[in-house]
Parts: sequence; C-alpha cells; structure tokens
Amino acid sequence: MFRRVLWLLLVLLFLAGCARPGTSLDTYWDAPHFQLTDQAAQPFNSSALAGRVWLVDFIYTHCPDICPVYLSPRMAQLQQQILAQNLVGKVDLVSITVDPQRDTPAVLQEYGARYGADPRVWHFLTGPDATLQSLLQTGFKVGSVVKAETEGNLTHSSYFLLVDRQGKVRALYDGTEVDADKMFADLQQLSS
Repeated sequence: MFRRVLWLLLVLLFLAGCARPGTSLDTYWDAPHFQLTDQAAQPFNSSALAGRVWLVDFIYTHCPDICPVYLSPRMAQLQQQILAQNLVGKVDLVSITVDPQRDTPAVLQEYGARYGADPRVWHFLTGPDATLQSLLQTGFKVGSVVKAETEGNLTHSSYFLLVDRQGKVRALYDGTEVDADKMFADLQQLSS
C-alpha cells in the first residue's frame, strides 16, 4: 500500500510540472543525509555535497537495459557539459548502486571508466544493502529494488532527482524520457 501511495505521489509531482521546460522549479523534500563508500573505496558523506547542486540516479553495473541505455549515457553527457561550462565544484553527479553485493568500489570504478567519469564531478556510491534500501524508499522516495527470480536482474527506479544547494529535492526526471539538455539547464539555473 505504501509503495502505491508513494508511486502515485511521484507521478503526480511529475505531471504537476516539476520537470517541464520553461517553468520554475518547485521544492519538494529534503534530500537524505548518508554515509556511503565511493568508487575509490573512500568514505563519502552527503555533507561533501553541501552548498552544491547535484543530480542523483540509481544504477547497477550489470543492468541489461535502463542503466546502459538511458541513465549512465545521460550522466556522461551532463558531465561533459559541466566540464565545458567550468562548473566543477558547483555541480556534482551521483550514481548510487542498487546492487551492493556485486557493485564493489572496484567494480563501480571500472563501470565509471567506461563512461569517462571524472571523479571531481561524478561519484559512484555503494554501501550496505539495508542502508541503500532505506535511502531509496524513505530518503529519495523512489521505491525499492525488486530482484527477479531468474537472470539476477533488478527492477529499480529510472528517475533522476535534482537537489539544490540547500539540500532540497527540486525536480524528478524520468530517465527514459528526459534529455540531458533539459537537466543541464536546470542544473545551471540552480547553480547560478
């Protein structure tokens, strides 16, 4: 029941215009505080993002569809725009794994290298499964991860969440539909 209500809330927020071009960005909820581990096997605390605009997505490195087709390529394109516009230190990208058993820091580092991830901009994070599930469900409000009985695939959120310098979620974007230029325009708007 809770998941249905949460899903309906997210759909309504999206349809209400939180990611429509030409509109101001609404304010939704506080982004969660967290302590995870980055792709270099170093502790990564959400306080490292304080005062910065950041975009977060949820991936797993052996994903057969959404992650390599939509999510990670869009993050790579955003990283190029961030670097080109000299927004390093103002804007960050965060990819959080939904499969911590397989996605160790070394695996995340290798995955990031496939997309040319610059660790000054793009952070790949992992942590204990219970911590990640809590972040997804109650912190970021994007539902839980469902493991398929066969093939070991996972069903997870395809949303990007945009967080402002004060740590407030300002937009949700369906990763299978939004283009990187729209997200970059919103990143720029909040970082200026």
